[in-house]
Amino acid sequence: MADAVEREIAGRSLPRGDSLGERLALLRERRDISRRSLAVMTALSPPTLAGIEAGRLGHLVVVERMAAFLGAGLFLHPKGKPLTFWRTTATSSAHQSWMTPQDLLTKLYPVVGGCFDLDPCSPTADRKSAPVRARLYFTGQTPEDDGLALSWFGSIFVNPPYGRILKHWICKAHDEATARRAFPCIALIPARPDTAAWHTWIAGKADVFLLRGRLRFSAGGVGEVAPFPSALIVWNASRDVREAMRSAFPDAWHVAPE
Repeated sequence: MADAVEREIAGRSLPRGDSLGERLALLRERRDISRRSLAVMTALSPPTLAGIEAGRLGHLVVVERMAAFLGAGLFLHPKGKPLTFWRTTATSSAHQSWMTPQDLLTKLYPVVGGCFDLDPCSPTADRKSAPVRARLYFTGQTPEDDGLALSWFGSIFVNPPYGRILKHWICKAHDEATARRAFPCIALIPARPDTAAWHTWIAGKADVFLLRGRLRFSAGGVGEVAPFPSALIVWNASRDVREAMRSAFPDAWHVAPE
């Protein structure tokens, strides 16, 4: 069907490869997720995942489920046209080489005393190469290391995948803050106040700092300006944290909770 309308199935953050299955396999390996671990996370059998990676794609819903858990939401793309930053990396933070801007993190560290307690959505647990300075990292590489399933603690910074599972991370941040396990909990997300997730778990429940201008994400020294505005969401902000955020981001539009 895709061939009939001169389209191909592409995905966000997918590495190059000869087939969709091969590209999904490379993305899984890049994220250091075993096939067995991915089977547990997706509720799909290891033989099913192996078949997809071997090119026996099967039902599209099954393939899309695998891709979603890898942070590579699928879409149809015109054949022969290059993929843009907007359709790939800009809509997902799963690609390990595209990191949170360091100048933004430099402003955040003093807000939490120099170091976050936890990054529950880190591309790596290696302190030397992790983009965020934190005492502990969850990477999602195994079910026992899944930031969406485990309890959070202390000061949190999370730059979650921007695909379909973004709403689950927003909900998780809200719930951990409501349970008083995360304080403060700071999330960097696209500024999309029209979404249901924003109205359900952010509006009136957290401090919102709408950042001026567009953030520049980088990979290997190459910068790309995000095609959307960004916001820092702060749940459980004490008076001191709120004032520190205002000082750190004087150009941001601050919307306090009710």
